Amino acid sequence: MKRSSFLASLTASAAALAFSSCATTPGPGSAAPATAASWPPADFKTVRAFVYDCEAERSVGFWHADGTMHKGVLNAPGTVLTKDQTRHLLAAIRTATPKKGRTICYVPHHAFVFCNAASQPVATLEVCFTCNKYIATPAGLPDHFDLGPLWGILHELKVPAEATKGYYRGLYKACRLQ
Repeated sequence: MKRSSFLASLTASAAALAFSSCATTPGPGSAAPATAASWPPADFKTVRAFVYDCEAERSVGFWHADGTMHKGVLNAPGTVLTKDQTRHLLAAIRTATPKKGRTICYVPHHAFVFCNAASQPVATLEVCFTCNKYIATPAGLPDHFDLGPLWGILHELKVPAEATKGYYRGLYKACRLQ
């Protein structure tokens, strides 16, 4: 599928996904430690990992109200996870862990988009590794889970993942110059 066709498919259904349920982290008590969540609730066939400079525009969210992706996306149409990587991702995000420290910031630079057989998004997980926060759309994941496996998957996929301040802004500026 051509990049433009994939992006058109993503944007056509993204608005419905993004606004069909509350796009916030589940509240306290949604999943106790050592329990597993059933997420995403819809069938999916592929998962794509995205990296973006969330500061490239005002909104830090991955999807806009009109279904388009954040303009700071650096690797459209995303990098497809293998079946094994998808299995590891799901095991990590579905399993609640004890509460960890979080900072007040929320500066996500990565999103995992779950797509159905028609390449339409059915769920999205946006992640800020700096503050240990995430937003799952639709909601339904534990309040806390181990982000380490997600970081590892990004590195396996060679999707940029770095903790240096200004790293993603620099990547975005470099891409804009090309």
